[in-house]
Parts: sequence; C-alpha cells; structure tokens
Amino acid sequence: MIGQGMIGKGMTRQGMNRAPAQPEYRRPWGLACWFDGGKLVVDSFVRGSAFRCPPRFVPLLAGAGDPVGEARLLARFAELGSPDPRRHLNTLLASGGLLTVGSPDDDRDRELARTWDWGIRTALYHFSTRNVGWATGQQEAVFLSGRTAAKPAPAAWRTNAGLSAVAACPPRRHRPGPLFETIERRRSRRNFSGAQISLHSLGQCLYGGLGITGFAELPYRPRTPFKNTPSAGGRNPFEAFVLVNAVDGLSPGVHHYSSSEHSLELRQPAPPGLRISALMGEQEWLDRAAAIVFLVAEFQRTMGASGGTGAFGTVYIEAGHIAQNIMLVATDLGLAGVQTNAFLHDQVEALLTVTAPTQAVLYAIALGEPSDDYDSISGDPISAEKKAVNDA
Repeated sequence: MIGQGMIGKGMTRQGMNRAPAQPEYRRPWGLACWFDGGKLVVDSFVRGSAFRCPPRFVPLLAGAGDPVGEARLLARFAELGSPDPRRHLNTLLASGGLLTVGSPDDDRDRELARTWDWGIRTALYHFSTRNVGWATGQQEAVFLSGRTAAKPAPAAWRTNAGLSAVAACPPRRHRPGPLFETIERRRSRRNFSGAQISLHSLGQCLYGGLGITGFAELPYRPRTPFKNTPSAGGRNPFEAFVLVNAVDGLSPGVHHYSSSEHSLELRQPAPPGLRISALMGEQEWLDRAAAIVFLVAEFQRTMGASGGTGAFGTVYIEAGHIAQNIMLVATDLGLAGVQTNAFLHDQVEALLTVTAPTQAVLYAIALGEPSDDYDSISGDPISAEKKAVNDA
C-alpha cells in the first residue's frame, strides 16, 4: 500500500505524473461564467476561449474539480440529458471547459493555481486582456470616424475657468535646465531609419529604466535594490528582454538585460525571416527599429510582498514608470522611440523564452535612429513631394 508522499516499489516520480491508461479529465482552475442575453457563457480565460454552455451541464463541471475518468464522465453527460455524450465531451475539451489530466494545458493550469496568489478575479482580468486582436491603422481610422459621429469624444483636458479660488501656479519651469528641456522634447516617434544604434546608447536607456543605484537590507524580504523608478514595496517586478535588430557589437536576437551587472546576454538568435510587426499589430515601423525593449512582469515578486489584490494594479503602473525613463534617456540621446502594448502575448513570450504563467510581457519600447524619410507620428514613408515642402 502506498502512503501519502511515498513512492511504491518499481514506480518513479516521472511515472506517477504520466497520464492514466484511461483518460481522466478535470475542470480548470481558470474558469469563469456569466450570462449573455439569457445564455450561460463559460470562459476558459487562461486558454483564451469562451463558449455557450447548456445550464444542465453546470453540475458536471462543478463536480469535475478533481480528475474524473472518461467512462464516468460520459455516463454523467447521459444522466444530464445529453443525446451524444461523446460529442459534448469533445466540445468541452476543445473549448477548454475540461482539461485532459497530464496534458500541457493541465500542467500550466495547475502551476497557475499553485502560484497565483491574487485570486481568480485578478487572473480573469489579466488573462482576458492577452492576445486580443489589434486593428490596422486603416481599420482604426474607419472605426474612429464612425464612433466619433455616433458618440463624440470627451474633452482631452479639464480647465478651472469660471471656478472660484483658482491660484495661478508659478511659471512651468522651476528653473531652466536640461531636465525640463528633455521632458518637453519627449515625443512618441515612429520614424525609425533602420540604422544601427550604439551599444552605449542602448545600455544608457536600459540603465535609465531599470538600473540599480543601491541596495537596502529590509526585514522579512530578500535584499532590496533601489532603482531609477519607484516600485510598490520595493519589489521591482520587471525584467527587460531586448530584441536586437541593429545594435553595434550585438548579434541580432533576444538578449536579457541584467540590471545588477548592467550587461546583456544573448538568449537566442533572431529566427530566420522574423518580421516582428506580424506579432505586434502590423505596426510596420517596428521592423525598422534598432531594438525593442520588452518589459516582462515577474508577478510573484510583488505577490510575495502583498497578497492583497490591490497590489496587482501597481505592476502595470510600474511599467509606465520604466518606459517613461527609457524614453527620456532616448530623447536626450537623440533617438526616436515609441511605446506599445499591441502584441500577441503568447507568441512574443515564446520568442523571448518567457514560459511561467506568473510571467508576462506587459509593455514594449522601440528605439532607433530617426529618419526624415518617415513621418514621426504615423511612421509612414514621406513622399518626395511632401519632403520637398517640408525642406522648403
């Protein structure tokens, strides 16, 4: 007899993890339900699929928290009135309503349930906003023109005009100097030339966003780094992976930036024929960027400091802190830069070798040499006629 935590004679841990001879299935941890027009919708949000579920099958899903053998599951479908139990089982498997025990999806779901400390609601938000479709520039223009006609956009700022007790602030600049000049010059620019940038320039941008400036020894936590950007609880939950296209002294491919060593390590060469815009909303100007910095969240760092769900939002906020610093350094160095979160997460993470469910690419900053041959806002090529007018 095998006791809990023991391995029987002739068995290995690897053998215990193999799928049983008869397939077993279970309900995923990452499952949510709601009603849409009176129809019950079940969302396997980690898988990224949703389906309409006959209400009579809800007891079956509710009872499948632990593995259930195939024969028992088919019998249960029949008990609940299914005219074709096999078809309904296959439908739930294909849509992610059930997982095959021992499959990669099952392993990933179990790891997520074990490591995601912020509960189901934050997981629902996080995974439901991944891998969404992104419109092309032309599609966006059509959408916005129709939306603006039907529902005018709200004002982009508020004023204090007509209000009482309004105090005029001193002049915008506290004092003249390079800091405010750089802040005021910062713009999102897509006019990348495709030319090389120096390793020094890339390193300065990475240091500005993620560089470590010191350490603190604090109770109840590992050694805590001080960085150039603020971080809730000092957890600093981001790593930077850089897709290098044209950087002097670096091979094209995916590099990891170590903020503690201020170094870049090649993780994998660029795949042959890679067109990164195909993974990033067809933003074609990204193909001419010298480097793209992907900010990868390590959620467990912040989870370790706070089990409260409110801490989840701070991770997204910190991506903005880091990106702004990178952009300010790029501006100071005369580089063009633009930020985006329009990408297919699963495919980008596979490219970066990011695999854990508590890791995620949240933001990307493209950097490169600017060119007058492209429009800085749209990134489109400038015609010879328009360029002649601009040069006049």
